[in-house]
Amino acid sequence: ANAPPTVKIVQVDNQTMAIGGDVTVYVDVEDPGVNDVLTAFVDWGDGTSLSGWVVPTMISSLPAHTYNLPGAYTVEVTIVDDAGAASIPDQTSVTVEDPLQTIDFLEDEVIAAMGAGLYNHGQENSLRAKLDAARASRTRQAFEAAAGQLRAFAHQGFAITDPDGAVTPCFDLALQVADAFDFWVPDPP
Repeated sequence: ANAPPTVKIVQVDNQTMAIGGDVTVYVDVEDPGVNDVLTAFVDWGDGTSLSGWVVPTMISSLPAHTYNLPGAYTVEVTIVDDAGAASIPDQTSVTVEDPLQTIDFLEDEVIAAMGAGLYNHGQENSLRAKLDAARASRTRQAFEAAAGQLRAFAHQGFAITDPDGAVTPCFDLALQVADAFDFWVPDPP
C-alpha cells in the first residue's frame, strides 16, 4: 500500500503585511515512499493557487505570493505523491492590511511614546507630520509622495518600547507600507 506524504508549515515570512507585500511559506515534507515524485499544491486563500515539485526530507521554500487586497487569508498546503496519495493539508493564516491602518497604528505608537516621555515635542511633531503627509498623499492617490514620507519617517529611527523593555524598531513596518504604496504607483504608459 502507498503511504501518503506529510507536510508541515515551519515558517512564514511576512505573516502580517501591507497590500502588495509578498509572503513566503516554508514547508517540511516527509514521504515514506522511495523515489516518489512529490507535488505541492498551495491554495493562497485569495482565489489563486499554485503547484510545483518539492523534495522530501528537507525544508522547501514555496514561491512567494503577493496579496492585492486587505483581509485575513488561510494558506493551505497539500503534498501529493506520484501514485496519488495526498497528505493531510497544513494551514496557516496571513493578514493583509490597508496601509492606512498601519499609518494609524504608527501614529498611535508615536503618541504613546510621547506620553511615556521617550521623545520630545519636536521629535513627536516631526514624526506625526510625516505620517500626516503620508496619509494625505495616500488619500489623493499620490502614492510616490506617501512612500517618500514613510521612508523619511523610517529614517528617524522611531522604535516602540513595550512594558517589559523590549524594543521594536518601526522602520521595518514603515518601509513595508512605503513598498505597498510603491505597489500602487501605475506603470508608465
